[in-house]
Amino acid sequence: MHYADRANILAVKLLLRQRRLSLPVDPFCLECGGKVVVDSVQHFSGVVGMKPQDFLCEQSEDCFAVLYRGRHFILYNRGVLSLSRRRWSIAHELGHIVLDHPINPIIYRNSEVDENQSPTEIQANIFARDLLMPAGVLTALHVTTVDEIMQICNVSRISAQIRLERLTELYKRNKFGAHPLERQVISQFKDFICSKK
Repeated sequence: MHYADRANILAVKLLLRQRRLSLPVDPFCLECGGKVVVDSVQHFSGVVGMKPQDFLCEQSEDCFAVLYRGRHFILYNRGVLSLSRRRWSIAHELGHIVLDHPINPIIYRNSEVDENQSPTEIQANIFARDLLMPAGVLTALHVTTVDEIMQICNVSRISAQIRLERLTELYKRNKFGAHPLERQVISQFKDFICSKK
C-alpha cells in the first residue's frame, strides 16, 4: 500500500470512529481509545514535576508527541501557535502515532508544507489534511476556495491552499465517493452537509 493511501485510510477510519461528525474536526476531543492524551506542554510539565523547557527544543518548540508511562501524549506549546496551527500540529502528531512512526527522539519540526520533508513527515501531513479537511465532505459542500476551506475547517491559509490544490486534482478526475470508506464518511457527515446547504 502506498504511504499516502495508508495515511488517508487511517485518517478516514479515525473519523468514522467518532460519535459526532462535523467540521471543523476538533483534534482536542477525538476518540482514540484512551491511548492518546492532548495537553499543553505547560500543564503536562507541571503535572509530571518538570519544567516546560525540559521538553522544548529547537526542533520541537511548538508541538510534539511523547510516550510517557505507556501512553502517547501530544504536547503543544500554547504560547507559540495560533489555534488553527495548533489544530494542524495536533492532527499531524496524531498521524505519527496512528501510523506507528517512531516518536523518540524528536527529529523533525512539523510543517504543513511537504517540500524537503521525510516520507514520515509527508505521511503525517497527509493524515492531518485528510482528518481535518476530508475531501469528500468538502466536495459535497461544493467548496472551491481557500477562504471557504479556512472558514469551514478552521485551518491556516497554507493548509487550505494545499488542500485546495489536491481538491482541484480530484475535481478534474471527478472520482469522489469511489472508495467505500469515503462514501461512509460522506454519509456520516450527511446532517452537517445538509445544514450547510
